[in-house]
Amino acid sequence: MKEAVAAKPDDVISRVGLAQMMATAGDLVGAVPLLEAELAKNPAARGYGAIPAALVLGWVYQQLDQTAAANRWLDTLEAERKAGAWSADPGRELAYLAACGRREEALQLAARTPHLLLYGAPDPRDPMLEALVGEPRYEALQQRSIDKINVERARLGWAPLQRTK
Repeated sequence: MKEAVAAKPDDVISRVGLAQMMATAGDLVGAVPLLEAELAKNPAARGYGAIPAALVLGWVYQQLDQTAAANRWLDTLEAERKAGAWSADPGRELAYLAACGRREEALQLAARTPHLLLYGAPDPRDPMLEALVGEPRYEALQQRSIDKINVERARLGWAPLQRTK
């Protein structure tokens, strides 16, 4: 990701994406200045999966036990969510609800949104969604995602992905 940012320094998604990856890999402190700088330029900055930089930064501050800073960023997103701006992208709302500790709302969204799919690996372990792991509605969402990926893998002649435990 650092190479991607170096190659395209004006690409907001890559810069926020680098911070996302740093945070999920455990470099929370290193992600903060990248996200803060991006949000200072553009409060609506988005990273991979259209995840708002403010959501990532709010979650990072939660992990760093800086509740006031976390709430400041997460609260900026609530009005946008309530206005239905995320209705076409329930994955963004799922991450938001999970990060805000609104576990039951997140699980209800996972259960009632059949077109919602998780990105990435056969067993996505995005730490932002960690509070949902093990819940049947979330596990069903993971399985739907794997099944969708496997349809494409079969079309390409590739072996299916298997869930890891």
